[in-house]
Amino acid sequence: MQGWNTLVVRPSIGEDGELSEPEAPAGARFPLPALPARAELRDAEVHAMLGELDFGESAVMGDATAEERQAIANFDIRAYA
Repeated sequence: MQGWNTLVVRPSIGEDGELSEPEAPAGARFPLPALPARAELRDAEVHAMLGELDFGESAVMGDATAEERQAIANFDIRAYA
């Protein structure tokens, strides 16, 4: 039986001494389509899931003020992307 230390996956060390990340084989990923500027997510299912997450977050953060909940509701991730 192998020891536990042989089960740990370690990245290989590159020529420059840095840890090298494994690369996906060529053609493994399909390129994503380009989105128009200021594209918005309009998928009803995604919006429903986000609404469930918002409710769950509010339920967990019982001590959040109305101001804090409004700030979370107004948060736009696109400003940081």
